[in-house]
Amino acid sequence: MGEEPEAAARREVVEESGAVLESVLWVGEYALVHKEGNVDEVRYKWVYAASVYDVKARSHVNEVLDVRLFQPPMTPPEAIRRHDVSFVMKDEAFLRLWPKVVNAAETLREARGS
Repeated sequence: MGEEPEAAARREVVEESGAVLESVLWVGEYALVHKEGNVDEVRYKWVYAASVYDVKARSHVNEVLDVRLFQPPMTPPEAIRRHDVSFVMKDEAFLRLWPKVVNAAETLREARGS
């Protein structure tokens, strides 16, 4: 608790994928409504774009089954057609946030000078 959101994002990425992030940009936020009995629980998700600095061995204790880096990045229509990607990449949030992710990635590239 008390962890800054960017620090939490960096930590989660290392824990789940082994990737060490260099630069991180906040892209957006969306809410998911989860029904718990008669109560609607709202959960907020923050989306970031980042530059990968290094990749280390990922923890043997995590819930991620597979990690892949697509170059160029997989677009929402491509993700929807594929059976080997997470449902997270097939939801409406990914589709709606995609233009912002592309803009953030361009900003990160310009900041690196590449």
